[in-house]
Amino acid sequence: WEKITNSSATLTTQASFTANYVTQRAACGTWGTLGSGVDSTVRAITSTSTGALVIGGAFSNASGATANAIVLWNNPGFANVGAATALSGAIVRTVTVGTDGYIYAGGTLTTASGTSTCAIARFSGTGWQTMASGVQGDPVVGPAVVYVSQLDKDGNIIVGGGLTGGGGGVASCGIIKWNVGSSAWNTIANGVRRNDANV
Repeated sequence: WEKITNSSATLTTQASFTANYVTQRAACGTWGTLGSGVDSTVRAITSTSTGALVIGGAFSNASGATANAIVLWNNPGFANVGAATALSGAIVRTVTVGTDGYIYAGGTLTTASGTSTCAIARFSGTGWQTMASGVQGDPVVGPAVVYVSQLDKDGNIIVGGGLTGGGGGVASCGIIKWNVGSSAWNTIANGVRRNDANV
């Protein structure tokens, strides 16, 4: 990706091609496809330590093969993150690669490889794992949704969205921390206060 610093810069078409929901820009400045793309909206992209892209969204197919909500682009092709149907029915809205090498995926998840979870799960490299059952929703507002995730300076995962706490009975409104060392949810100053508890 290139940052445009000239406010008067003019964008011109270099080539015409079909890119289904995701595209890439080469170092030489030309745009191109990632395989034949995915079949629905992409919500999040991040990279691994090896430069592969982790792509999350509302799709169920990548380049003609089953890929539910999350897929890895390792040029020149797509690869599944665990089983192709591990996050079946989910929409992945945020992806983070932890300092532990795990891939953390948040959104509207309800299962991870057949195990119930709420809004978030992680991939160890060999399989999907729940994170103390995920995060909690609100009985009035609705099920939990994770919209954002980010590493803190200690490598813990900060998660924000429509949530009221984490598995294990940890109450925290709108924002919560997954402690990588203890594999448990921690409150962040009781969270933030808004009518719908959405960050």
